[in-house]
Amino acid sequence: MLTLIATAVILVSLLLVVWTSHGGLATATVAVIASLTVFPIEVFSWGEASATHTTTAGATWSLASYQIALILAVLIVPGWMVLKGIAPPLLFLPALLFVVVVAQSNTPPHVLMGVAQWGFVALAWGFGWALSRGVGRGQISETFLAVVVTGAVAAHAVGAVMQIVGLSGVSTIEIGALTIPRVSGFAGHSGNLGKILILLVVMLLPLTRSSNRAARNWSLAGTATAFVLVTLTFSRANTLAIIGALGIWFVFGPGAGLIRRIVMPAIMVVVALPVIILLVLRNSSDPSGGSRPQLLESALIQIGKTFWFGVGPNGYLSTVSEISALAAGGLPVHSALLLAFTELGFVGSIFVAVPLVVVIVGAVMTIRKGGRRGLVALAFVSALPGLAVIAATGWGLMYMHILLLLMMVVGYTSAATTPWADEEGVTGLKPIGKLSRKSVLA
Repeated sequence: MLTLIATAVILVSLLLVVWTSHGGLATATVAVIASLTVFPIEVFSWGEASATHTTTAGATWSLASYQIALILAVLIVPGWMVLKGIAPPLLFLPALLFVVVVAQSNTPPHVLMGVAQWGFVALAWGFGWALSRGVGRGQISETFLAVVVTGAVAAHAVGAVMQIVGLSGVSTIEIGALTIPRVSGFAGHSGNLGKILILLVVMLLPLTRSSNRAARNWSLAGTATAFVLVTLTFSRANTLAIIGALGIWFVFGPGAGLIRRIVMPAIMVVVALPVIILLVLRNSSDPSGGSRPQLLESALIQIGKTFWFGVGPNGYLSTVSEISALAAGGLPVHSALLLAFTELGFVGSIFVAVPLVVVIVGAVMTIRKGGRRGLVALAFVSALPGLAVIAATGWGLMYMHILLLLMMVVGYTSAATTPWADEEGVTGLKPIGKLSRKSVLA
């Protein structure tokens, strides 16, 4: 208890220093990114758990560090910009879910926590929007953002080094006769670490084009470190995703010459080649992904029963466990898309899918506009194929703080897909204008 109190005092003191020196948006940025990526801890909890296993939120009444940080962001970010940036369907979704689950009567706490989670999803989206606008308007500098994001990457790098040298435990996988250690940093699971780092890279890539040398160097260091760490997780989907994201960024980036388009991706593949070979061997020994087919069958059966309104947010495992021993043991369907559909149903899923599709289409249309907006859009689009693979083959993108981090990044991108009168020309990102004829996109 004393350690927890001391840690809380240190963190609060740090945030006060940031607030007095850089303002409310900078303080919220440190609090939200740190809590979503390095310190996603449960601060308070009440009552007994109402489920043995859960997916998107806790099993009982609780309050986590990242939830406190998002509430703090709403209160201290200037102009209530967090609430301004939330996509309207996401504002309505928690109210809809609450009506649906309460209508069932005797709703257990873990399902109500799932409803609350989608409320925090809306706040995470809104904060991402506010952060993007704040950078565009010069409220916080690109260097500050690059330092904060790279700091989160560096913290996990420290955790990974501790695992490599044997100072903390590490998980392993069997590939033939080989036993391969998988780093997880402070993320608890190697798959979680990979997803967190990929989402952070989406925020770092535009800053690698900054005209500010410090921002550029910090973001380049963070991106390179994240790439190495993701490969050391030995996750098939995550490794493919980060190679794809960086490859697309190098090849299709504005003003890219021959070296950037061909040589840099080639170097990246060569560096990752030993890991790629091991992952190919892993895939050949386990092409179906273990119990994934059985998990998929159970999910499809449940969707057929509760197609329109789902089983309720955070209610997948407690409901599907009635027809699946694997679900009773804590394994949900290994697809974030199907997990979300099973929990929210067709109606609820529409309220999530529509704003996501709008941002994706907007990002594709914004790439050619150049400037900061084009760079942010390109970084997001570069990561989309990999994120789609991750969402289709695993459920981790729906997990608690990782879902909120994903939505923060989507909200960050959403602010770049629409013009903002006082944004352009403020930041230090190089004004590249429209892509030149030499670009492969032209």
